[in-house]
Amino acid sequence: MSNVFQLLRERGYIAQTSDDTAVEALLSGQTTLYEGFDPTGRSLHIGHLLSLMAMHHLQRAGHRVLFLLGGFTAIVGDPTGKSETRQFITPEEVRANGEAMRQQVQRLGLLDFEGSTNPAVMLNNYDWLDMKLSDYMLSAARYFSVNRLLTHETYQERLNRQEHLSLMEFLYSTLQGYDYLYLYQHQGCRLQIGGNDQWRNILDGVELIQYVLGEQAYAMTFPLLLDPSGQKMGKTSTGMRVWLDPERTSPFEYYQYWVNTPDQDLDRNLRLFTFLPLEEIAAITAGHPREAQHRLAYEATKIVHGAEAAERAQADARSAFAAQAALPADVPTVHLSSAELAEGVRLVNALGDSGLVKSRGEARRLIQQGGVRLWDERVTDVDRTFSPDDFREADGVRAALLRAGKGKVLKVLLS
Repeated sequence: MSNVFQLLRERGYIAQTSDDTAVEALLSGQTTLYEGFDPTGRSLHIGHLLSLMAMHHLQRAGHRVLFLLGGFTAIVGDPTGKSETRQFITPEEVRANGEAMRQQVQRLGLLDFEGSTNPAVMLNNYDWLDMKLSDYMLSAARYFSVNRLLTHETYQERLNRQEHLSLMEFLYSTLQGYDYLYLYQHQGCRLQIGGNDQWRNILDGVELIQYVLGEQAYAMTFPLLLDPSGQKMGKTSTGMRVWLDPERTSPFEYYQYWVNTPDQDLDRNLRLFTFLPLEEIAAITAGHPREAQHRLAYEATKIVHGAEAAERAQADARSAFAAQAALPADVPTVHLSSAELAEGVRLVNALGDSGLVKSRGEARRLIQQGGVRLWDERVTDVDRTFSPDDFREADGVRAALLRAGKGKVLKVLLS
């Protein structure tokens, strides 16, 4: 079995472990590990992709991977890193989200659920957490110290600000801890993985296993990636989350997110979000940064959306930002009639109504900040309307291209 621990370390996946020596020894053989994903939405996003990439490496190395849907914990709501109580999600919404997420994970193909020798397993914690209160009190609650739970940074911050913290949220980490105990007992799971913000929650499970069974389990977390502004990686310059669902974030938009990677993050992102060998990554980053950005965008888009979509997105990106007036194909598109053009259509309306940005207000702010271009001209007037001169002959149609933020493109066709 390959030394996957060293591979993960070299590529930058490991933030910390509960015991480096023991975890490396555990992963030098064959073990069972898991990570939980609460289905609070119908799609995973880039924030989840780092975990899926690491789980792919672990499964390829021969380890048994459990993908745990948090069908019960999603209803409770993880308070980690949240400054206020999450909006309540009904059990019906969670079930629908969980089914959509299950289909998406299987479509991505990063985990093999159908292999004959070592298939990944998808479980749902609703199957065991939907228990009687007395069972929960005796199986889990009695082992947790309120004093220790109160040392969680999230709880401390909420209480210090005298903000509401529900008992349901307060008990979330005890439910996650019980997940680990249950999977240890019923699936032989020895390692829980997750984002570094889950470190304390994972350790609660490690300690619960020690209290109840007197046995040792382990924790390993992945880094929380930040952009140069200090924000969590995974949102566009216009503040919109980057989803793995092509209906929510198109392959073109997905490609544009990666092609705008700052130079200083190229090596890191190529290591984490592609399967390219480290030697090839070193050669790529030694070249021109713009070509490295396009290579990263292509490889990352290929993993999530397939080679055909990645090639199309790359061609569209190059044509959308080239000097010539060739039109990209798979980008958001709106149609204007000659009558509508004559009446006057504001650019902020087109940007907001098309969904390219969150709202007309967001479009207005982008223009004020100099973040919108019509073809190559920076737009400075928030009341600017389209004129006939804005439309050029290209690919047999009359069209205009609006660019918002970094890499978002709207194609406007005149009919």
